[in-house]
This record gives sequence, structure tokens and C-alpha cells, in this order.
Amino acid sequence: MDIHKFFAPVTTNLKTAENYNSSLPEQSVPAIVIDDKQKDTSSESRGEHEQDIPDEPYQPDVSCIPSQKLAKKNLKFQQRWFSNYHWLHFDSKTGGVLCHVCITAKRKKLSELTNCGEESFVARGFTNWKKAIEKFDAHEKSNSHRLSLENIKFHKTQQSVSAQISSGVLADQGQARVALVKLISTLMFVAEQGLPLRGKESSEGNYKKLLELRAEDVATLKSWLARKQNFTSGEIQNELLLIMSHTVLRELCKDVRTMSSLFGIIVDGTQDIQGIEQESICVRYVTDNFDVREDFLGLYNISSTTGQSISRMLVDALIRLQLPIEQLRAQTYDGATVQTAPFIKDALDHVHERGNLYDGSGKYKHLYLHLHDDDTEKGSPTRLKPICPTRWLTRASAVTTALHNYADVLDSLQEASAEFGTNTGSRANGIYTCLSSGKCILGLLASLPIINCLEALNKSLQGSGINVSGMLESVKVVSGELKKLRSIKKFSDIYQAAKAKIAELDLTPLAVPRQRKRHKRLQQGNAEAFNTDTAEQMYRIQFFTVIDTAITNLQDYFVSSDLAKYQELSALLLNGTTSNEDAIIQEYPELTESLKIELSFYRNHHPASTLEGHRLIFKAMEPSVRRMFPQVERLLRLLLVSPASSCEAERSFSALRRIKTWRRSTMTQKR
Repeated sequence: MDIHKFFAPVTTNLKTAENYNSSLPEQSVPAIVIDDKQKDTSSESRGEHEQDIPDEPYQPDVSCIPSQKLAKKNLKFQQRWFSNYHWLHFDSKTGGVLCHVCITAKRKKLSELTNCGEESFVARGFTNWKKAIEKFDAHEKSNSHRLSLENIKFHKTQQSVSAQISSGVLADQGQARVALVKLISTLMFVAEQGLPLRGKESSEGNYKKLLELRAEDVATLKSWLARKQNFTSGEIQNELLLIMSHTVLRELCKDVRTMSSLFGIIVDGTQDIQGIEQESICVRYVTDNFDVREDFLGLYNISSTTGQSISRMLVDALIRLQLPIEQLRAQTYDGATVQTAPFIKDALDHVHERGNLYDGSGKYKHLYLHLHDDDTEKGSPTRLKPICPTRWLTRASAVTTALHNYADVLDSLQEASAEFGTNTGSRANGIYTCLSSGKCILGLLASLPIINCLEALNKSLQGSGINVSGMLESVKVVSGELKKLRSIKKFSDIYQAAKAKIAELDLTPLAVPRQRKRHKRLQQGNAEAFNTDTAEQMYRIQFFTVIDTAITNLQDYFVSSDLAKYQELSALLLNGTTSNEDAIIQEYPELTESLKIELSFYRNHHPASTLEGHRLIFKAMEPSVRRMFPQVERLLRLLLVSPASSCEAERSFSALRRIKTWRRSTMTQKR
């Protein structure tokens, strides 16, 4: 959501002139809570006391509004009616909706000239949901409603007595309004750029300096800042930021409720620099135009990472954000990493430690980068970086860089261990000993094709528009490529390349380690323990174990029982039928038996073989045609709200790292 919408200019359109938005009280966390103390417009003194009239229409969640019971079905009030008709006001006493404009005009005695007013929208309460849109349109176009609206607008634009008496009051109000807009827009700019507001002294911060710069071009702002009370204190800054954050969250959650109603969530956790667990919550939904969106909702602290603690935190967050849990249709959480064979795991760990030494020691970095300054024929070595233990997209480049600069790395480590101090020299010597083994070269060469396959899968799952169907197809392709790596010839090529590299760098050759004799208490039966005859055979077994583990983890994580229902739903849309279609339709309340008929009609005119193809069909479809397939549309939305990965939540961790630096590690979640 664009935060600039918060301060968009007010229009004078007839429908938007009275755009009622509920106020949001302060919360200790960035969450949305509707005030429970809503005023009841149907009290016993209704129509007699003006203070009983709420300033804005009461528009609660539609689950609070009674349904209309007919002979064969029940009709419910739709949430989008509140958005299309801002004047609708729910009256808990009558159980129906009223016209907030008309009852306000009547109680303020501004409707004496109106006639033919509809009693159902003024006192009795309208409850005929079957003809709701027809009656709402008719009332909105009626003379009584328009005259009431104009009278209220005229009543609100009348000047107060003090303003009419003193023209200076109006001038001060205009200057204050201009200055306030400049203060807020400046604060928005500094906040959007992620800059600190205040420095060591309040007068040295970015916010105050930017205001002084803008005051050179705005005389009103300059005179306002010269006042004793200029509303630039830290407390007011925090209050304005809180209002902005609540407005952004309110508009975002409103889009989820009105555009999609059905939604999915993405949850992933990490620790900040203080070791406090932060759970990132993102929401996935489909817009009216069938664009899939994944938006960040906030970071929440939890006491532990157990499933019970995460679920309790998630339920509390959804309630505060006014996102109905009964509309939640998909959940995605972070999964476990793939375990590797010892020689591959050790090789990656050694490269990671070398990268940490490069980043943490300025002396070693300078030594490595200027290793060939005296030799003009050799170019400078490539910069090194550690292997991220959580992000697979950074591993292939780190391994490739290590193999390309292996000789330079060994030379720099050997020189550093001899010349540097105790701490850095000891670390360099230990890493040098590990990298001098030929087993490390073999581990890096053997890990590279596996990492490339997994990186290709991760890249395909990075976009927010990816769906589960596309994810499952990508997993099949990657699993097939991993199976191709499980061949004796493939590993033999890797092993021969490693031997050539080892001979070139004069490293410790590959050999079978000494076999330890098993203790008698561990020996069972008369069969002898299996021992490999050659080093190639021993490492080939471990290499195959890595591939088998990767394939098994992919199948367990991406082809689990939780995705079985999704696959059945997908088959229902793509194939038109499935073996368990009746049970599936009954399980989802938004689907009915008419789905079978609509699917047959829809597939005859709009064939597509993928879920993305059906999404593009509905995106280009005319609204009148789309209304012919309401059940197919709901089925498609069910499939699209399922997240394929937790990448959106992981992206928020980068912002967390920028916000919570060492200097501002005590910043609270509210800020």
C-alpha cells in the first residue's frame, strides 16, 4: 500500500464527500482494534437527543448482521455493500441497516423540507437482503437522501462564532494547516527512507534539519517553527508515526476483506541482534483483478518457538487485524534444511569459516586482495564471502569463488598464520590445515551440482505470484535432475576432476581412512563389517546419500499429506473431475453442488492446462461474463491463496536487520 494515500486530498464527490472511517485507538503493538464502545443509534431516546447520533456509521463485521431466512436458503449481508454504500449504518436494535445521512439530518432537524422519506432507512431498519442493491441504489438517488446530504454538508461548512467574529482566527487556522501538512509530509519522507529522526540532540536530527531546509521556501512554516510550541517533539513524532502505521495496516486489511475475503498466511521466524525471537507474518490474497499479492503485516515477539506459542500468537494477531480466522484457507511455515554427507558438510563449513575470517579481519582482507601487487601478470583475486546457512541462493557463488581462488586462499592463509597475531593467526592456521586436505576439494566439487539444482528450485519460488501447482511441477523437475546425478559415471567425473585439482595444488591426496576395529560388544553375528576398498567407492556412497536425502526431503516437504487436498482441488479445476469431488465440495463452505455444472460450461469455452492459465483467463474476462461462473471463481481463488514458499516473510528479515542495528537494539515493536 502507498503510504501517501493517508494524506490524499479530500474530494467533493457526492458519494465520497461523507466517507466515514472508524477511529483507531493506540495499541502497544501495531495491530488494529475496533473500539468496543460503539454508540447504539436505537436507544430509547432515539430521535430526541443529538448526542445519541454517532459521528460515523456503525459498520461491523457482517457475521454480526442477522441473515434473511427464505423458504429454501438464507441470504446474508455482504461486506462489500459497506464499501459501495458508505452511508449504511447497522442498527443492533432493529437488526437491519439505516441511512446514516437521513437519520442524522432528521435528528439535527435538517430534513424539514424533505418529503417521501423511506421509513425502513430512517427508523424501522432495512432487512430485505434479496433486494438490497436495488433498494440501496434507489434510496441513494432519492430526493430525500440527496437533500439530507446537502443540508449536512452546508451545516458542516458553516463557520464557528469565533471564526466569524475574528478574521485573524481564520488566518491562523490556515497557517496552522499548511504547517501541519509540511510537518507530516517531512516525517513521512524521513520514515520511508529509514533515516533516524533525532540525533544526539533533538535540534541535530534529520527531521528537524529537513524542516529548517523546507522553511527557507515556505514562510508559513518558518514562522510556525519560531513559535514556542511548534509540535515537533519526540512524543508528537511517535504519535504521528503510530497513526500512519495504523492507517496503513487498516487499509491493507480492508483490501484483504473486501477484495478477497479468502486469504493465506506466511509465517517465518528469526532472532534479532539481542537474541529475541521475531515472527514475521505476511498475508496472501487475490485482488478483484485476479492479481496475487503477498503483503507484510508485522513482526511479533514470542516467548518460544513451539507450535502452541506460534499458533497462539497468530490467532491473537489475526483477531487484532480484523482478519476472520474462518476465512483462512492456507498456511505456510519454514521447513528444515537438507543434511549432507560428512565430507561435503565439512568442506562447506571450512569455506564458511574462511569467509567469516575475510569479513571480520581487515588485515587479512588487505593481505588477500593485495597478494599479487608485485606480480603484474596476475590479476587481483576475487572477493570472498561466507556461505549463508539459511539462504541457498548464495551458496553456489560462494563455492565457485572458493574453487576459482583456491591457490590464493591457501597462500594468504599460510602467510597470515605466520605474520598475524595469536587470535587471527590461529584461525588462519586452522582453516589452512582443513583446506589443505584433498577431501575439501572433492567436497566442494561434489556439492556444486546438487546446490545448483536446489538454487534453481529456490529461484523459481521467489516470486509472490508463484502458486502451489507451479511449485509441485518445479519440484518434479528438480527431483528428476537430482536422480540423474546419482550415477557412477557422474561421480567418477567429479572424482577425477578433484584428483587433477589436488595434484595441481599439491594437496593431501585422497585415501581410505584407517578402519577402526569394532568393539566386541558391538559385533553381532558372524558376518564381517562392510569396508570400502577405494577412496572413490567410499566417497561415492556418501555422495549418493546426499542425493537420496535431498530427494526424500523434497518429497516429504512438498508432497506431504497437507497438499493432497490442494492437488484434488487443482485436479477438479484442471481436469473437470476427480475421484473425491463430492467430499471436497462439502468440505469448503464457499463451494456448492452447482460447481459441477459451472465447471462443465466453463471448460467448454475456456480450456487451460495450468492454474496460471486459468488466472489469466479470469483476469481478462469481462465482469458480466465472470458473474456467470461464481463457483469456478471461488475455486480458483482457493487455489491461488495457497503460498508456495515463505520467501515473502524472509524478505522482511532484511528490513529487521537494517532497523535493529547495534545502536538501536532496544527499539520496541511499537516503534
